[in-house]
Amino acid sequence: MTDNPNIAERASDTLTDVRQSVDAASDKAVDAGRKFAAAVRSANTRPILDSVEDFTRKAPLAMLGIAFIAGAMFAAGRRR
Repeated sequence: MTDNPNIAERASDTLTDVRQSVDAASDKAVDAGRKFAAAVRSANTRPILDSVEDFTRKAPLAMLGIAFIAGAMFAAGRRR
């Protein structure tokens, strides 16, 4: 078995490239998370939440059924 310095150099270069790619992807994910959090904070969702709260108090079993169906649809969509 011969030691080839070119293989070690190429492996090191490849690992450096991979690390840089992972760092860039991580930075993009953090930026996207910050943008999403800012959008959630700026959204005026209170009227929607008030409506859901009112419906839940008036018909809790109906809302439970709706939540079950929504969860089943979400889970089925994620399996595909």
